[in-house]
Amino acid sequence: MSTEDRVGRIEDGIIPIDLTGEGDATAQEPTHITNRMSVLNVPGVSIALIRNSGVVWSRGYGTTEAGSGMPVTCDTLFRIQSMTKTLTAVATLRLVEAGNLDLDTDVNEYLTSWAVPDSEFTVEQKVTLRRLLNHTSGLPETKHFRRDASVPPPSLQQVLDGEPPAYNEAARVRAVPGTSHQYANLGYILIQQILEDVTSKPYASLLNDLVLEPLGMKNTTLAPDLGSEHVAFGHSELGVPGAHRSCTLAQAHGELFSTAGDLARLAVELLRGARGLPGILLESETVRMMLRPDPELDPATIFGIADGQGLGLFLMGRGDDATFLCLGGGEGFLSAIVAKPHSDTAFVLLCNGANGWPLAIEVLNAIATEYGIEWGFKPMPPG
Repeated sequence: MSTEDRVGRIEDGIIPIDLTGEGDATAQEPTHITNRMSVLNVPGVSIALIRNSGVVWSRGYGTTEAGSGMPVTCDTLFRIQSMTKTLTAVATLRLVEAGNLDLDTDVNEYLTSWAVPDSEFTVEQKVTLRRLLNHTSGLPETKHFRRDASVPPPSLQQVLDGEPPAYNEAARVRAVPGTSHQYANLGYILIQQILEDVTSKPYASLLNDLVLEPLGMKNTTLAPDLGSEHVAFGHSELGVPGAHRSCTLAQAHGELFSTAGDLARLAVELLRGARGLPGILLESETVRMMLRPDPELDPATIFGIADGQGLGLFLMGRGDDATFLCLGGGEGFLSAIVAKPHSDTAFVLLCNGANGWPLAIEVLNAIATEYGIEWGFKPMPPG
């Protein structure tokens, strides 16, 4: 059976999922992926499928901007938003393996240019790298790090303190560290500050040296040429393109642009480590630690999608047949790596539409049908 035949069946076998929760998804007739992209106002999609530690096939569909005629390929750059956190986690764990950092030490022992303020919540339990990586640090959820393009970008310290020109909530511990799960972008901004203080290098340089260059992720960047025809624009739910936002100095939580081809390299690295095989970046036991949820703080659900939190990624299920996810979304983009180590299979999807999540689920379902894979995926996140 040829790969082209299998890809063709997947492309033609997209079954629309029920977005209302009132119907029967199995009653929908299969359609072509480009038809669903049109219905969902998703102009462009880039996909790669990994099996047996290699890319089996990759495809691009649609355009980088609605009406532009510029085709999406597997080398098209998409903003990957919070999937940046997974790469930040890998960089951090490389420094842990090298002995430069410890996961369970009070982070104030590493910080030199800022410090986590003491409070009633930090008397007995401290903020640690492990707790930052798995969102149990007690820091609040806040999303607003971007700046008005007419003023200089805030420093990392201004972002962490929530001071102008930053306009996010300050990084102040709101719960006893290690006692509850709260997804926190600020936690990864704090990790960026730790990495920069410990190494005296900027985050972009660190990420390149520790992750991107060793893996051969040559197209992944914090500073793409936004005028290039190879860079996708984000689109609203109605398919309206948005302007590229100015980059902020707070980067480790969600500022990277990448391609399906580059992210497939990351997926292969994590799959190999999860299966106990040698990798390029991390020891297999370190990767397995990334996939190990805290049994005391295992959340019932995260964003209505996953049922566990690892270090820099999400989890679905437990044991040998578990699935892990690296996800990003916002500003008209959706990025996803969904991987099943037990079957040495992973799926990368990038799209430039705010309605990308339903499409991702539908493509996953079509791939599962064609290859006999059980992802264990919940049908839709709420809201």
